[in-house]
Amino acid sequence: MDRPAPARAVLLWLESAALAWLTLWIPSLLGANGSQHGIFALLLLALCLHHRFDRLLAEHRERIMARGTRPATAHRIAATSILAMFLGVITAYGSTVALWSLSRVETTFGFVVQAAGVARGDLLARQFGDPSSLVAHNVRVLIAVVFLCGIWRAYAAVLVLGWNACVWVVALGILATRTVLDPPGMAMALGGVMPHLVLELCAYIAAALGGIFASRGVTRHRADSALQTEILKNAAALIFMGLVLVILAGVVEATLPAWVFARLS
Repeated sequence: MDRPAPARAVLLWLESAALAWLTLWIPSLLGANGSQHGIFALLLLALCLHHRFDRLLAEHRERIMARGTRPATAHRIAATSILAMFLGVITAYGSTVALWSLSRVETTFGFVVQAAGVARGDLLARQFGDPSSLVAHNVRVLIAVVFLCGIWRAYAAVLVLGWNACVWVVALGILATRTVLDPPGMAMALGGVMPHLVLELCAYIAAALGGIFASRGVTRHRADSALQTEILKNAAALIFMGLVLVILAGVVEATLPAWVFARLS
């Protein structure tokens, strides 16, 4: 996919959105009901997208090894491409939540209702917690992402990031549907929530790449080689970047939504 950056991002976004829509539709043809439908759709989506993820990683490796691209530049291109993929997933799930009835969304994504604690209440009543607990939770998730991606690599990355995209979009959609606000107020409320989600998504992408690179560096190169040392340094830098971002995301989540919601109440 050697295309100009904007065209490349748009194509990845469209491809991911189309696959996400398709995988949301297929389970109903197979008779899946309730939360089975939503979980089956996520697993299908991961199967569909992990080949593209693998191709992006192969391209990343080629840029550094064959073309002599600086690692930082190659990392940025790979991360931007992966971000475009998951924005496509978010687009598909967001439009689905908007088009389906609230009862259908809650039934199909019952696991999200339970995981995110959105069985009742609206967006303005949402309690996000204190900075220390949020940062601790985010760091635990980051560590899990690193280990999962170190073991199962591309499939784990797609599944973990797809899970987060699904939970965030569906939970926000359910809460927003129950919230009585005019369009400018709703935009302001969502604007108070989105910054920490963007930070978390970027953090988990960096952590996923770090885990995958570290795993491949250890298994494909000799322990005393300069190449393995360089790969592990780059992997550690990505994981550290993810750590900084999730800490920042926890602080933002604990402060910004409450500040915005107080002005809308």
